[in-house]
Amino acid sequence: MPKRSKRFTHRTVLISTVLVISLLLLGAILLIRHQHKFAQQTIQSSSSKSGSASAPASNGSTSSSPPASSPEPSKESSNGGSSAILLAPYGNFVSNHNLGNGRPTTEQSVCNTTPGASCYIKFTKSDGSVKTLAAQTTDNNGTTIWNWDVKDAGFSAGSWQITAVASLNGDVKTTTDPTPLEIQP
Repeated sequence: MPKRSKRFTHRTVLISTVLVISLLLLGAILLIRHQHKFAQQTIQSSSSKSGSASAPASNGSTSSSPPASSPEPSKESSNGGSSAILLAPYGNFVSNHNLGNGRPTTEQSVCNTTPGASCYIKFTKSDGSVKTLAAQTTDNNGTTIWNWDVKDAGFSAGSWQITAVASLNGDVKTTTDPTPLEIQP
């Protein structure tokens, strides 16, 4: 009798383990499907490269400034070539943080970082929706500019977190705007 009881216990443990693993896999699949429910959308813009380090600001805008102890944008390497140090992105990531209720919907977004770096701006809503301004390479002054329309980009009403992402030679730095983009219905 005791052997049968042990076999039953081992079989029960094995079945329970298989069930737990199956449930975990099912949960992971459902989580992945939910995360992909909101596809990231790229915002159409007309880009312009500018030597200007600042963009015109309208009412309600803020400007991120470079850190006080920013390193020099580039340095000479020992072999005579140039090796750039990536600066965290800064600038007027949106020219107006409050839109809707008859206000103009055009925006100008500016990213300043190391010259030659790639920069894009990402907008994230709490429901998981993500929209991005396509990556652009900064000019010789480290600036890239997007001109775009919030209405054409299909933003829904609510609060959107703004994050600028810069990358260069495998290094990535991000800056989050302390003021979200607020879209009024």
